[in-house]
Amino acid sequence: MRFTIIALLAMGATIVLQIMGGADYPLVPPGLILPLAAAALLTWRPNLWTSLFALANGLWVGFGAIVAPEAGEHLRSGGTLLVASTVAQLVTLVAIVAGGAVLLAQSRRLTP
Repeated sequence: MRFTIIALLAMGATIVLQIMGGADYPLVPPGLILPLAAAALLTWRPNLWTSLFALANGLWVGFGAIVAPEAGEHLRSGGTLLVASTVAQLVTLVAIVAGGAVLLAQSRRLTP
């Protein structure tokens, strides 16, 4: 569970770094708020539903990173901070999905 929580917090940090690197985000970026909310819920109430929310969060943000052209633009930008934070974001996405899947499997085993 700690692994997934750390990955969710790291996801939020990568978005802050992307904004610092010049990425264009909305005033309240959902990709920042949702991972932090998932981490808070998972810390507060680790159960099947919060594990599912963490997994869905990683899948949703990952889908957005693949479909939206911004991730490719960030990687081609040449800006060190923007490129590094985008690579870190993609790594944390994989970690969130993997950790969320493990948590979901563990939660299902414990749920009667």
